[in-house]
Amino acid sequence: NYLIFIAAGSFFPLVKELGILVYGWCVLYVVVLLLRRRAWRPLAGLVVCGLAGAALTYVCLTSGTGGLQPLLESWQHQHADQQYSPYAALQAGPWYWLIAGLSILSPVNAALSIFALGLALLPERYRERWLLPFRPLDLSWLRLFSWMSAMLVITLLVLPNSQSLRYLAAVYGSMYLMGGFGLWALWRMATRHMP
Repeated sequence: NYLIFIAAGSFFPLVKELGILVYGWCVLYVVVLLLRRRAWRPLAGLVVCGLAGAALTYVCLTSGTGGLQPLLESWQHQHADQQYSPYAALQAGPWYWLIAGLSILSPVNAALSIFALGLALLPERYRERWLLPFRPLDLSWLRLFSWMSAMLVITLLVLPNSQSLRYLAAVYGSMYLMGGFGLWALWRMATRHMP
């Protein structure tokens, strides 16, 4: 499973540079889980294979662009200051525009996702009080989706000239899965007294 994960993640940046963020935050989540379990062998294998995948991605990117210098120049041009790049000017704006964009494009799912994020952070005793029995695997998935959504949005808020809704494309998958968890939890709460 880790080899498939590394292979897919190493391929992401070749498709879109945002893949680096998606893959990076997923890797960090898996590393934290392995550290908490004290699974040293899988962790070492993940790190070694991950470094090999990153090296292969680097070779593909630099050979496809004619070297490291053209690759860096294209990155700098795309993310240049607004006065030098009209494309960057289209992506500039206050940080809250990105958050507002999520709620404008998908208001119901944004509300369900926020509810699910709260459930992911809620201590077990409160979820049990509300009769929301999450299996450990379900809770792990919910926390992964919450982590991915939150970290991707935070990263885009911090990066300069990244206030573009198309950059949020990587967030939608995990947000809709979170929204599904939120809808399921609301359904369970609404029908808990029904036979």
